[in-house]
Amino acid sequence: MKTINFANQNSLLGEYLREMRDVNTQNNRLVFRNNIHRIGEIMAYEISKTLQYKPVDTTTCLGVAHESAIADDVVLATVLRAGLPFHEGFLNFFDKAENVISSELRELSVYNTILAAIAKGYNKLNDLFLYTGYSRAKISVYMKNLSHFDIVEKVVSFETGGWDNAKKGVYQIKDTFVNF
Repeated sequence: MKTINFANQNSLLGEYLREMRDVNTQNNRLVFRNNIHRIGEIMAYEISKTLQYKPVDTTTCLGVAHESAIADDVVLATVLRAGLPFHEGFLNFFDKAENVISSELRELSVYNTILAAIAKGYNKLNDLFLYTGYSRAKISVYMKNLSHFDIVEKVVSFETGGWDNAKKGVYQIKDTFVNF
């Protein structure tokens, strides 16, 4: 593994770090958050130089261009919620990377229980309530988060018993990496 010490060279990254360390700007949460985001972008760019690349042909309006594309599978994960601005900076550069759920959500055991229940066929809110023992309100909040990250989706259909039931819908796992 190669270690890159950004403090050994003058760059914008050093300027952002200086601002974050300065007691006069530390209390400005927006500046702090933006600088962490920017540092994530700079570090993602530097890391991209160390990845493996493969040759690819890209068809353009002028012909075929011989270029390089990332050959490595990139996975981004943040353990602490406070690291999200940094994580978002990386996502700006590695937008096709697999984004690990633990970086975004708290109480992973609750999410795993709900996902396992859906995978077993408990796909209605009441079914999830009865299977997991969690309140309907809690399940609704967690389902909203899972929907926001495109992990599950709510499907509505007239096949579920008419217009009133069509509004209720059923949940299904949308993300193929999570579907088990």
